[in-house]
Order: sequence, then C-alpha cells, then structure tokens
Amino acid sequence: MLRVRLLGDVDVRWQGRPLQFPTHKSRLLLAYLIHHRTPHTRQELAALLWGEMPERQARANLKTTLWRLRRVFREMGASFETCMVAGRGHLAFGGDGAGEVDTHVFERLADSGLGGGGGDQVLRQAAEAYGGPFLAGCDEEWCLVERQRLAMIYQQVLRTLVARHKERGEYRTALRWARRLVEHEALDEGGHQEVIRLLHLLGDTAGALRQYQVCYDMVQRELGTMVAAETRGLYEQIVAARQEAREGATLPIAPAPPPDVLPVKASEIPLVGRERELAELVGYVEQMMKGEGGFYLVTGEAGIGKTRLLRELASQARWRGAQVLWGQGMEIEHPVPYQPVTEAIRQGLRELSAAELVTVERIWLATLGTLVPEVRRLLPDLGDPPPLDPEMARARLLEAVAQYLTGLAAVKPQLMVLEDLHWADPATVDVLLYLVGHLSGSRLLIVGTVRSESVGDASREGTAGHRLMGAAIRRLRLTRLSAEDIEFLLLRILGRVD
Repeated sequence: MLRVRLLGDVDVRWQGRPLQFPTHKSRLLLAYLIHHRTPHTRQELAALLWGEMPERQARANLKTTLWRLRRVFREMGASFETCMVAGRGHLAFGGDGAGEVDTHVFERLADSGLGGGGGDQVLRQAAEAYGGPFLAGCDEEWCLVERQRLAMIYQQVLRTLVARHKERGEYRTALRWARRLVEHEALDEGGHQEVIRLLHLLGDTAGALRQYQVCYDMVQRELGTMVAAETRGLYEQIVAARQEAREGATLPIAPAPPPDVLPVKASEIPLVGRERELAELVGYVEQMMKGEGGFYLVTGEAGIGKTRLLRELASQARWRGAQVLWGQGMEIEHPVPYQPVTEAIRQGLRELSAAELVTVERIWLATLGTLVPEVRRLLPDLGDPPPLDPEMARARLLEAVAQYLTGLAAVKPQLMVLEDLHWADPATVDVLLYLVGHLSGSRLLIVGTVRSESVGDASREGTAGHRLMGAAIRRLRLTRLSAEDIEFLLLRILGRVD
C-alpha cells in the first residue's frame, strides 16, 4: 500500500519502504498524479512538466519518466499499475494500491470542520495534518498556485480555531492557535493582532507589547512600511490601559487626552468608579459567548455615565470576538416604529457579506427586508413575503427579527446595545419582549439603558421603560460617583494625573 506525504518534505513509501526517485521530474510527475486524482491526458502532462520544449520532445520525456517510475516500483516489489489507472491516452491515481495521501486527508478534514459538520476536534485534526508547504522546494508554477491554495485553507482552519476558542473564553487555547497562525505567516498582521489581544486578555500586558514590537520590526524589515492602523490602534489601547488602569481593571480603555485639552467625545472620558459594574456586564458577555444570552437593563439618572459604561463594554466584547450592534431611542413626537432595533441591524449589515446573510432562511430575510431595505440590496433576488392579514404579518415580522438576530449570533456572538429605551415606541418594546423568549441558549446579548426617573413610580406603568424593566433578566442601577471619584475624574480630564 502506498503512503504519501506531499506537505512539507516529500515522502512516498510502499509498504513502509521509501521510494527513491531517479530524477526530480519523476518525483514531480508522481506527486502531481497522486495529488490530482482526476484523469490527465499524456499531452497535458507533457505540457505541464516540459512546456518549454517542442511537443514531440516533451512527449518523449514523459514516456521516459513513466518508464523510470515503473522501474522504481518494480524494484520495490510492486507494480506501477497497482497505483495508477491507465486508460486510452490518459493516467489517473487510483487502483488497489492507492493508499493514504496527506493532502487528501487535510482537505477532507478542513472541509468537514469549516463546514460546521465536524466541530473543533476535526479542525484540530486538520491543523495537525498540515505538515508544511505543498511540495516544499518546488518552484513550478502549478505547484506554487496549489501551495498557496492549501496554505490559505490552513490559515482559515487556524483562524476558525482561534475565533471559536476565544468566543468561549478559552483564551490560552486560542493563543496557542494564534501563535501557530503567526508561525505559518509571519507577515500576516491579523495573526499578530490576535496574539496581542489574547495576551492582553490573559493579563500579560508586557507580552502583548513585545508581540507588537515583533510585528512592527518584521513589517519594517521585510516590507519597508508601517504596521496597519488597526495594529497600531491595539498598541495604543494597551499602553493607555496600562497608564490608566486602577485596581481591578484588566482590559484596555480609551486613550487619555493630552494635558490642558478637554475631550470632546464621551469615549475619550476615562472610566472612573465603575469597575464593579463593568465587571458584572463583562461577565454577562462571557456567559453569552458560551451560549447563555439574555436581556439586561442599565438604569440611572440622565448624564450619570450609562453611555460611557456601555461603550467600554462594547470595546471589551469586540476584544472577545463579538460583533457589536448599536441603536438608540429618540425623543421625538412621532417615533418611527422599531427605530432603535432597525438602527442596530443596519449597523451590523455593514460588516456582513451576502454569504453570511443566507445562513438565515429566505422567508425571514424577505420579511426583514420590508423593515430594513438594506437586506434587499445585499440579496436583490429575495422577492416579497406572501401577503397576510395585518395581525399575522406583524407576528411574522417579530419572528423574522428574532430569527435573523439569533441566526446571526449562531455565526458570530452578538452584543446589541440599545440606548434611551425610555423613549422607545410601542413596536420596539413589543419586538424586545418577543426577543426575550428567544435568548436562552443563544449567543445574543441585549443590553439597554433606561433613565431611572422614567420608571420610578406607579404612575408610569405602561410606559416603555416600565414594561421593559419587568422583562429584563437583570437590572443594574448606576448611582452617583463619590466625591473622591469625581475629583480623580476631573484631574484625569485636565491631564493632572497619569
């Protein structure tokens, strides 16, 4: 039985004994036939390996090389025809002696794992089956193309393993696969970015900064350019976090403003006095990543810092591999039905491809398209959903929103932040109450904000805030900062402390 290794150092064995190839071309010919199982005409093979020669000479070289391969097999006590199927004018790898080929094993495992049928174990097996570059040392054009194709599959396997383990909070395991990604392609900044994020999530800030320096030096030396803006942004976040961290803080926060310059954006205001609340919300994100979604409300007076807290939460969620959707209620006389939810969905659509959208059934996408027209622009052949009476059509729309968001969360964890829900219209409240029944067992977390003064007494029963308070799994009330925290915050804004 033939055993073939084409990934890394080429090794072909018959019954455990290595085949000794008389020429480089004989090894390439056998490797090509073995890797590409489909039949090939002698004319195609001659042109592939001796394309620079006249056709007659190329055919003669092919004939000689096949004769040499037959002799090698014969010397091993085997027949070349046991591994090759020869037809009129063509050759193909197969027959009773055709055994295991590492490229075939790798692709089969990768297809199964990436397709979702095999799970993480199959993906790990695929990663281990990849022994190195295809036909290492060969510089034939067909070989270079195939080498790149297989390398890209391997990268996708590693990226998927990193994402899946990161989503479950298994950062050490994710880091191991991220390092493999960097080892495979040192100039892939995406791999370096994953290593940097994961080291910082594990509390190794110094290691994260060292990894940035490795990436920076590599890009400068090999490409003569600067690192990507995203890579630089990670570095700046981590440096800022180290400078601004107080006891209990573990993840990056927004960079501090320069001295004597007041920030103009909420995201530039340092997060002070909210370490406990942030840790609680991050805990909900981590539960969601493991398939325990939910609906939570943050309440507090106007201007108390609800938005700043949730922007920090969004940053933490992105670092963990979640997509963040953001919507906001508006104080207007005639609010648009479903407005905060559709705003969040529209924001998420910007990061989606049509291929990701079609993971949701077409009937739900067609229905959602009546509410969010951008869905139809991505999938113009959706068509219209069948007509229904108004009540049934409304029920179908609620289900479509639920199916879309939970379907999206099955592909990638989702954090939906909805601000100022005390101004939400009745339709928005209805869809959120409907969604609550679909969150258990999903990777969808909804966190909303409500002003405490909008739900504080019985006279407000029936308002949006009051209805949502009753549906929330957990409520987190923000209280005013202490005098000490306020003083520290002002000094930080003014650049008087580091």
